[in-house]
Amino acid sequence: MDDVSYKLIVQDPEMLVKEVLMNLPEYAQSFDVLFRDYEGIRYKLRDIETGQHYEVTKAELVVGLRLMISQLATNKLPGLSVNLSNVIDPCQWDVGAVDALLQLACLGEVVYG
Repeated sequence: MDDVSYKLIVQDPEMLVKEVLMNLPEYAQSFDVLFRDYEGIRYKLRDIETGQHYEVTKAELVVGLRLMISQLATNKLPGLSVNLSNVIDPCQWDVGAVDALLQLACLGEVVYG
């Protein structure tokens, strides 16, 4: 997805990431949340399957969001509650969508689910 298309869909990616992650730790399906800084948008997570630890920053989450939107545009994430028409509405993000964002930020791909 080119920069123009991405910016048309998400004008403030940092705010969107902050808002959709307000439901952590409840919305962390594949990760245990060990530390959360909602204001600084920084999290320490543990992969439930592998036990590997991740420290995820605002910048990494924004990259994950960009990957997610790119994959939504090419139908690579079927079954999520969000799509290109509603991804900017934090109320549309369910546990599966938030978990997909965390996986993209930590792993670079959706491995679980």
